[in-house]
Amino acid sequence: MSKTGVGEDGKQIRNGWFDVVEFATAWELEFAVMPVSHYHAFSRPCVVFYAPKWASHH
Repeated sequence: MSKTGVGEDGKQIRNGWFDVVEFATAWELEFAVMPVSHYHAFSRPCVVFYAPKWASHH
């Protein structure tokens, strides 16, 4: 998978998922992606960041 791609209009677009992974790595977090967001039901995924210590206790 590439960090950038070409949109329908021929312009270059960014793949934002790489930004999510880089953010989590920089802050030493893990993340989970849920298919439905309670803010925008059925139109956006929900990304949840959490500390690895939290996951080992729950």
